[in-house]
Amino acid sequence: MFATSDFSIPMTIESDTIQFLESHPLFSGIPSKDLAIIFPFLGNERFEPGDRITEEATPGDAIYVITEGAAVVTKRKPDGTGAALLEQLGEGSTFGEMGLLEGSERSASVTAVAPTKTLVLTDQAFRDVFAFRPETYRMIMGNLARDLSRRLRMANARIAELAPPSGRTKEV
Repeated sequence: MFATSDFSIPMTIESDTIQFLESHPLFSGIPSKDLAIIFPFLGNERFEPGDRITEEATPGDAIYVITEGAAVVTKRKPDGTGAALLEQLGEGSTFGEMGLLEGSERSASVTAVAPTKTLVLTDQAFRDVFAFRPETYRMIMGNLARDLSRRLRMANARIAELAPPSGRTKEV
């Protein structure tokens, strides 16, 4: 008879990350075996409170996924009087996809407000996923499209709340 204990073997960073990815909307529908294949394409970055993770008007060359911590999204006001707080981000939040998808500059800045850890998928790594796993790339793109559509609907709702009444009684 063998003795048993109640301790568990700690999971590896890779298995913890794959488990996190399995539950994240960006990687929804991607089999675990494919997540294990793309795991090496992902970078890890850490930020302290006050660290600028991305800077508005700089090249958008990566998608970030917050695995731990919190950050805020800000955008410079057109009149130069400071920055507007656009959103607060927490664990599971994704950002940076617009600049990466468009090949353009970042539309806003993201700053850590707590010790923050992120997974990073760079533009080159994303192209490598396409080369090695086109089906996985297609699934990520579909998930990005759904997320951007959801965000656009939320932004439209915010704009509608802030916009002055049109004075019309019928919808145009």
